[in-house]
Amino acid sequence: SSYIKTYGFCYSATNSTPTKDDAFVEKDGAVSEFAEELTDLTPGQKYFIRAYVITKHGIHYGDVQYTWTNSVSVKTTDVLTVDTVIRCSGSVSNIESSYIESYGFCFSTTNSTPTKDDSFVEKDGAVSEFTETLTNLTPGQRYFIPAYVVTKYGIHYGDIQEKSANIVSVK
Repeated sequence: SSYIKTYGFCYSATNSTPTKDDAFVEKDGAVSEFAEELTDLTPGQKYFIRAYVITKHGIHYGDVQYTWTNSVSVKTTDVLTVDTVIRCSGSVSNIESSYIESYGFCFSTTNSTPTKDDSFVEKDGAVSEFTETLTNLTPGQRYFIPAYVVTKYGIHYGDIQEKSANIVSVK
C-alpha cells in the first residue's frame, strides 16, 4: 500500500468501462481497503462503477460493477372529500429533499392520468410529506388526482386516486 498515491472510484451511466475520463471520486493516501459515497446521481439510473488506484507505475483499475439508483417514489397517500373541497396528502422518498423544487397535486375530471398539463395546485419547497386542498370543484363530479414533485431531474408522479366532490344538500 505504500506505492499507492491516490485511490477512488470512477463511474458512468453510459460508459460500461468507466475511467477517470468519466466521473470519479478520489482521495490521497496509501490504503489497502477503501469505500466512498457517490452523490448527486440521477434517480432510477444504471451506473457502471469501478475502483482504481494510482501508483508511481500508473493507474490500475478494478473490475466493473453496476448498480441502479433508486427511483424517486411519490405516493398519493390520502384523498378525502370534506364539504365541497378535496383534501389531498402525498409523500416522496428516495431523493434528498434539497433536490425537490416544488410539489403538489394534479387533477382532472376527463383525463384519468392527469399531469401538470391539466389543473394543478403547487407549492415551492423541499418536503417529504405534503397536504393541499382542491377548491372550486363541481359538486358530484369525479376527479382523478395524483401527487407529484418537481426535482432537478424532472416531474415525478404518484399513483392516481379517484374522488368525487360532495353534493351540497340544502334542507
